[in-house]
This record gives sequence, structure tokens and C-alpha cells, in this order.
Amino acid sequence: MFLVVMLLLVLVIAGGLVVSVVAPRRVWWATVAWRYADPAANEPSDAAFTATRVVSVLALGIVAVVAISFVWNDYTAGREDADRSRHYYQQCLADHRPLTETPFVPLAPGQTAPPTVATPSEAPPEEQCAELSPTPG
Repeated sequence: MFLVVMLLLVLVIAGGLVVSVVAPRRVWWATVAWRYADPAANEPSDAAFTATRVVSVLALGIVAVVAISFVWNDYTAGREDADRSRHYYQQCLADHRPLTETPFVPLAPGQTAPPTVATPSEAPPEEQCAELSPTPG
């Protein structure tokens, strides 16, 4: 959700900057001219409008870098989460696999019978680890 909100904000800012690049004179008339009794006499020079275009292009570049970093960060975080989930699932499966043979347990001095070994649950490992499964179902 955060990514969507940030990208919408970036699009709004980028839209305003594109308008400033394409038509800086109209932007001035729409946003600043109302302050003056005679707006035509107070209109900025062509050099000022060119400077506005240059600064707007630079700002568009910065906005593009920020937008790309948001998307890249979200993409890599999603991949890391998926990798971590797969790792935990595989570890759970390994921990719950039934023993194929009785483990050798050496007798301690003075011990007459081997210690009891806990037997794994009757449920298959896939069922025991279902909540960690990276794929639903």
C-alpha cells in the first residue's frame, strides 16, 4: 500500500514538473500572475522561463530516481521474503522427516538399556509444516 501511495505522489509531482517543462509561461500565468495589477508588465523574461525548464528537467530526473528506488526496494524485499519463507519451510521439512533407521545410542557406563528416542509424529512433514509453505494449498 505504501508503494502505491508513494507512486501516486511521484506521478502528481512528475505531472506538475512536465507542465513546467512544456509550458512555463502558462504555469506562471496560472499560479503567480494574479498577484499583480498588471501581470503582463511583471511577466518574467524568456531567460527566466528557460531556467524554469532546466530546473524542472533536473527535478524530473531526481523524481525518476526516487520512483525507481521505491520500486526496486519493494521488489527486492519481496524476493528476500520469499527466499526466507522457502528456507524456513525446507528446514521444517528436514526437522520433521521420519527416521529411516534407529539411531545408534551408546550406553553410558552403568546403563543397562538405551535411552528412549522420541518418535516423530504420525502426520507427514508436509502437513506439519503447512503453515510455512511458500505455496498456498
